[in-house]
Amino acid sequence: MGQALVVERPQLLPLPAEDLDLTEEQEGRVDGKGCVQVRTNWYSTPLPPGTQVRVRVAPTTVSIWQAGRERACHPRCYRRRQQVLDLEHYLDVLIHKPGALAGSTPLAQWRAAGRWTAAHDQLWTLLRERHGPQ
Repeated sequence: MGQALVVERPQLLPLPAEDLDLTEEQEGRVDGKGCVQVRTNWYSTPLPPGTQVRVRVAPTTVSIWQAGRERACHPRCYRRRQQVLDLEHYLDVLIHKPGALAGSTPLAQWRAAGRWTAAHDQLWTLLRERHGPQ
């Protein structure tokens, strides 16, 4: 241990008993695309458009709450004007418009993140063979 630290240690205050909460909260509303705007970015939710939500913005995550339950949680994006989408939030839409999956932004994001695996592609190919491209 350094000599300066030995001299200074008795003067230092103890560490706080609790962690400092860096979470910020804000109100939001789900837009027509199923997203909530948080600062300059949009984060997807499985909630219907117009739903009032509470957003908790932490240093590494953005979570969206409604009726006391967490409905969505995303890694926080520090870039500007980005869409942070979870493919699972759009499953209800895809039931009615299954052809929309192929060119969807959520699918592209899942592929880029490695969440859409070769097994998913095999299933997708079998579904298209069985039911056609739409």
